[in-house]
Amino acid sequence: MEDEMMKKHWKLLLLCVAIATIMCALCFSLNAVNYSGKCGGEGDGSNITWSFDTDTGLLKFEGTGKMANYGPDGNLLCPWHRHANDILSVEIGDGITTIASCAFYNCRNITSVVIPEGVTTIGDSAFSACDNLKEIYIPSTVARIGTRTFSLNIGLEKITVSENNPVFHSDGNCIIETATKTLLSGCNTSVIPTDGSVTAIGDWAFSGCKKLSSIVIPDCITSIGENPFVFCDNLSTVIFGEGTTTYYNRDLNCFISTNESKLIAICKNGVIPTDGSVTTIGARALSYVPELPSINIPSAVTQIDAGAFSGSSFEKVFFLSPDVIIDGGADIPASTVIYGDAGSTAESYAQAHGNTFAKVLYSGSIYTIEWRIYDNKVMLFSGCGTTGNWEYNSEKPWDKYKESFSDVVVGEGITELGDRTFYAYKKVLKSITLPNTLEYIGASVFSDCTALTEIKLPNTSLTGIGNSAFGGCTGIKHFHIPSSVHYTPDINAIQYNITNSFSSCMGIESITVDWMNTYYRTEDGILYNLDKSVMLFVYALDGNTLTIPKTVINIQSSALDLCTELERFECEEGSKYYTAADGVLYSNTSQGKMLVMAPKKLAGKLVVPDDVTIVRQNAFNSCTLLTEVQLPASLTKIDGATFRFCSSLAKINIPESVSYIGQRAFEGCSSLPEVLTITKSVKYIGEYAFNGCTSLKFIYIEPDSVEIASAKIVFPYDAILICPKNRVNKDGETVSSTAVEHAIQYGRKYIVRDYLNNSATLGKDFSYNIYALFSDNIKDVVKVRFTMGGFTEEVSPALANAGENKYKFVFRGIAPQQLGDFINVELVCDGNVIKSIKNVSLKKYFEKLLECDANTLQYSEKKYSLLKPLIYDIFDYCTAAQKFTGYKTDTLINAGYEGMGTAYSAVTTTDNKTTGTKLENAHFKGKTIYFDSTNKIVFYFITTDVENTVLTIGDKTYTSADFKKGTAANEYKIYSDDVYATEFDKVFTCTISCNGVVGESVSYSIKSYAYSKQDKNDKTGELARCTYKYGVSAFNFANADKTGGFEGELD
Repeated sequence: MEDEMMKKHWKLLLLCVAIATIMCALCFSLNAVNYSGKCGGEGDGSNITWSFDTDTGLLKFEGTGKMANYGPDGNLLCPWHRHANDILSVEIGDGITTIASCAFYNCRNITSVVIPEGVTTIGDSAFSACDNLKEIYIPSTVARIGTRTFSLNIGLEKITVSENNPVFHSDGNCIIETATKTLLSGCNTSVIPTDGSVTAIGDWAFSGCKKLSSIVIPDCITSIGENPFVFCDNLSTVIFGEGTTTYYNRDLNCFISTNESKLIAICKNGVIPTDGSVTTIGARALSYVPELPSINIPSAVTQIDAGAFSGSSFEKVFFLSPDVIIDGGADIPASTVIYGDAGSTAESYAQAHGNTFAKVLYSGSIYTIEWRIYDNKVMLFSGCGTTGNWEYNSEKPWDKYKESFSDVVVGEGITELGDRTFYAYKKVLKSITLPNTLEYIGASVFSDCTALTEIKLPNTSLTGIGNSAFGGCTGIKHFHIPSSVHYTPDINAIQYNITNSFSSCMGIESITVDWMNTYYRTEDGILYNLDKSVMLFVYALDGNTLTIPKTVINIQSSALDLCTELERFECEEGSKYYTAADGVLYSNTSQGKMLVMAPKKLAGKLVVPDDVTIVRQNAFNSCTLLTEVQLPASLTKIDGATFRFCSSLAKINIPESVSYIGQRAFEGCSSLPEVLTITKSVKYIGEYAFNGCTSLKFIYIEPDSVEIASAKIVFPYDAILICPKNRVNKDGETVSSTAVEHAIQYGRKYIVRDYLNNSATLGKDFSYNIYALFSDNIKDVVKVRFTMGGFTEEVSPALANAGENKYKFVFRGIAPQQLGDFINVELVCDGNVIKSIKNVSLKKYFEKLLECDANTLQYSEKKYSLLKPLIYDIFDYCTAAQKFTGYKTDTLINAGYEGMGTAYSAVTTTDNKTTGTKLENAHFKGKTIYFDSTNKIVFYFITTDVENTVLTIGDKTYTSADFKKGTAANEYKIYSDDVYATEFDKVFTCTISCNGVVGESVSYSIKSYAYSKQDKNDKTGELARCTYKYGVSAFNFANADKTGGFEGELD
C-alpha cells in the first residue's frame, strides 16, 4: 500500500515539474518579440523576407535573388534599422545573390556575419560602421564590392577571400581587386603587400581603422584614392618605400602627391612640410584628425582646395603666409579661430565666413623654429626641431613680450622643448598645447609656471622628461604619464627618465600611468619605475610615517616634496640599501655613508653621525622646525637645496672638510646667525646658495679662489661679503680674489678683510692713516676705530682711489712726543670688527719706511735722498719734544704746552719785529710757540677795554669772544692757525686796535722762536734746534720734484 502511495507522489511531482517547465517556456516565448517584413529588390519585394528575433539578436534573411538597396541608392533607411543596436548576428540564406547598400550600416553590435556562396554583389557601405565585427569572409561567387563597404569598422581584424574567387583575393588582411591591383578594404591588422599585386589604394580603404598605428606604403603604390585613412585616430606613422616617386611624406607622417605637390592626407602626428614640397592642401586632406587641436599652414602653401577642412575639428588654424589662396568652400568650421597677418587672405576668409580672426603682433625665429605672438594672447611655435637650450640667466627672444601672451601652441613638427624654454613664467603662462611630434621636454622647461593648471602630454611620441621639467608648477593637480615615456638605468641616457620632474609641484593630487607604459607604475600613492627599484614621487602619503620598500635602491631627491606632514622614516625588513635612525633616512654608497632625507617635521637639534660623508640634495628641504644642525668633520659636500627653506635653522657649522656648497643649499634659511664663515676648503658655491637668508649680515669668505656661480643671486642682497684681496691665477698672475670679482660684477656689498695699509702724514700735525678696500654701498657703515693711550676715536672714510674702491681713514692730532706711542686699529663694519691690528705706531711706520728703496716708494732719486734725513730729523724732533714736556703725553695731548715766550721789545728782525704805535689801553705783552699735536703762534696782550679790542692775523679778525684769558690782570692771548711742518719759516703778523684806533703790529714765526732758543744748552734749546732742522727737512722734501706733501703707503 505504501509503495502505491509513493508511486502516486512521484507521478504528481513529475507532473508539477513538467507544468512548471512548460509555463517558463511560455513566459519566455511571450517576452520574445519577432519583427519581419519584405526586403527584396525584385517585383513587389517579396522575393526576400527578413525577420529579427529580439531574444537572440539574430537578423535572418530568406528568399532568392536581389535584395533592395538602401541609403543613397534606394530608400533612406532599411526596415530593420530601428533595431540596429540590438542586432548581434546576421544569417543570409542560400539563393540570395546581393547584399543591399547600407544593409547593415551602423549596426555596431554585430559580431558575426555569414555570407553564403552564391552572393555576387555586396553593396556600398553594406557593413560600414559595424564596430564589433571582428572578421569577414568573402565567398568565391562575389564579383562586385561597392565603395566603403567595410569602412569605419573599428574592430575589424581579419579579412579572408575565398581562394577560388576569380575577381578578388586577400593578402595581408586586405581585400584586393585582382585585375586592377586595387586595395579596396583594409583592417586594423593590415599589411599592404609589397610584391606588386597592389598598385592602388581605393577610396576610404582604411577608414575607421582606429587601432591602426602605423602603415607602410610600398614602392609599387602609384595611386591613392580619397580619404583612405580618414578616422584612423591612432595612425601616427606612415612609411613610404625608398623607391616610391609618386607619393612621399618626408618623415612627417602625411601623404603627398609628388606630381601635384599636394597634401592628400595627414596623420595625428603629421606635419605639413615647410620645404615647398607641399603647395596645395587637397580636398579632405585635413578631415577628421581629432588628435590635432591645431594645424599650421606653412608659408610655402599657396592653395587651399575646396573641402580641405571638411569634417575637421581644429580649434585653431595658423596661416603662416599672408597670400595663400583659400577656396571659399574650404569648409573651415565656424568655431575655428583663424590666425594670420593683418590684411592677409586668412583675415579676408575669416571675415567672409564669420570666423574669429587673430593677427600677429610680434614674431621672430630661432634655429629652425619660428615664433609668433597674436593679439588674443596666443603664442605659436612652428617649424621643426628644438627650441634650443637656455641658461637660467639668459634672455630668450620672446621674453620681452611675455606679458603679451598667456596661451602657447607648440606646433606639430617640433620635437624638443629645450631646457628652460618657459622657465619662471609664473603667472604669465596659463595653457600649453603640445604636439604629437614632441619627443623630449628638457630640464626646467615649465619650472615655476605657477598659472598652469593642466597639461596633456602626447601619448605616443614623448620619450623623455627632463630634470625639474614641471618644478614648482603648483597649479597642476594631475599628471598622466604617456605610454611612450622611457626609463633607463643607463647613466648616458638618464635625461630621458622622469628625474625630479615634479619637484615642488605642491598641488599634485594624483599621477596616473598609461596602461601601455612598460617603464613606470604607481602604488599606494607613490610613483615608481616598473620594478620598484626607484621611488620617483610620493603624491598621496597615507599617515605620517613612510616605510621604504626593500626593493628600492634609489629615491629621487624631490620624491618627498609633498610629504609636509612626515614625521619619520622606516625601512622594510630586508632592505639592503637604506637604514633609518631616529626617523632620519640613511644609505651606504660607494663614497661613504649618506644622509638621504630628514622628515619634514624633524624638530630641534640634529647631530649628524661622524661617519656621514655626504648629505644628499634636498635632505633637509623645508624642515621648518629644525633649529640646529651639527655637521661632522667627515662631510665633504653640501648638495643643492640641502637646507632650503629651513626657516628656523639658527645654528649650523660648515666643516673645514666641505669643498662644495650646491645650488640653493641654504635658500630661505631666514634664521641663520648674523655671521657665517665659508671655510678655506670650499671650492664651489652654487647659484641661490644663500638667497633669502635675510638674517645674515656678514659672510666671511676665506678661500681666495672659490668658484662662485655666475649669477646675480648667490648671497642675500643686504649681506656684506668679507673677502680676501688677491689670488694667483693659473698664469701665475696676482689678481683680485674670486669673491671680490663676484661682488664687483653683481654689485654686492663687500669689504676686503686682509688689506689694511698704513701711512703717515706730516702736515699741521702728525697723522696716522689707514687704507681699506670696500664697496661704495657700505661706506656709511664702515669706520676705523683708533685707540691711543686712553683715547678712542672712530673715523669715517674718505675716498682715496675710486678705481680700486680704496678708502682712507685719518687719525689726526698725534703730538710729536707721541711718535712711539702704541695705536690699536680696528676695521669696523656696521658694528662688527672685521680686522684689528695692535701696537702699531708712527715710529714703527717710519722705521719700516727706512727699509724701502726708491722703486718701492716710487720716488725719484733726488726725493729718495731726502727721505732718510727727514726721518732722522723727525726722530730727533720728537725726542726733544718728549724731553721738553717731561714725557707727559697724556696731559699734553689734551692741554698743550706753551714754550717760554719772549718779552715785548722794539727789536726788529726779518721775521721777528714790532711796528706801529703802542696804545695805553691795548698793547702786546709777548709771543711764544704752542707745542702739541699741532703747532701755533701765541700772541699775549693787555687790554683794559676788552669789548672794544680787535686783533687781526693775516686776513682773519678776532674779537673778545675769541680771546683766551691769561694769568695776569687784564692779560689775554690769541692763537694763530695751525702751522704746517713745511711752514716753520712762515711769518704771522698780529695787529691790535681799540675803539677803532690801530695800535702796534707784532710779527713772529716758529723759525724765529728756534733762532731765539737754539743757543741754550737746556731742553728748550734742544727742542728749538730740532724744530728748526725738522722744518728745513720737511720743506726740502715737500718741494723736491714739486710733488708736495709727504705720504707713503705701506702694508
